[in-house]
Amino acid sequence: MGGSVALGALVATGVVLLAVAAFAVLSGGFGATSGGADRVLLVFECPDAQGVRVAWVALELDLVSGAIRGVETSVPATLGGAGSLLARDAHPFGGPGAVAEALAGAGEVRPMPAIGLSQDDWRELLGRGGGAGVDLPGQVNVFDGDRLVLLEAGWTPIDEDSVSPLLSATAYLEPAVATGVRRAVTSATAQALIAQPDYLAAARAERRIASSVSPGATRRLAQRASAALARASFRPD
Repeated sequence: MGGSVALGALVATGVVLLAVAAFAVLSGGFGATSGGADRVLLVFECPDAQGVRVAWVALELDLVSGAIRGVETSVPATLGGAGSLLARDAHPFGGPGAVAEALAGAGEVRPMPAIGLSQDDWRELLGRGGGAGVDLPGQVNVFDGDRLVLLEAGWTPIDEDSVSPLLSATAYLEPAVATGVRRAVTSATAQALIAQPDYLAAARAERRIASSVSPGATRRLAQRASAALARASFRPD
């Protein structure tokens, strides 16, 4: 009888271990929900033309090699409970984690943890950069919050003052031009992070970043991301 009980316990334990292993494979591995992941999605949000905070920019950072890839967030996606939307519009439904889920469902990234910077921190990051910009084919008037902003035709610097109006203006630009603006902002954001690799770790230390994982895992991810950014290289897409 005792042998039968022991055998049953061993079989049950084996089933549990197989189930856990299967979950790890299907969900992208244990690292996908912890600070031990090999990649992280960096999400940057600010209001759209309607004043809703959306994820305009996402960067996939390889925590081992330091490679950064721009991820287009203005792609069709689905999100449980929200239905069909653009991936960037998932942000109000769950922050950076919802954006990562929508992008993974759309096939743009594999499942991975996500951390996000708010509009204020994103603007501060860009304000410390410099040199990046984009050519606008014509003048654009756009509301940025409660103020009307005039964007002149020609070269427009991408900085703390222009980033939100520029992205809001994409709603009124030709699709190819709008894509070019988003890519330019994505590139400027990546270059600003590379120039300031300690920014994410400092923001986490001051509890200024959102995350799809636990506080402890977020701290480890931010520290590893800052270390990876110190040796980073960027490709737009």
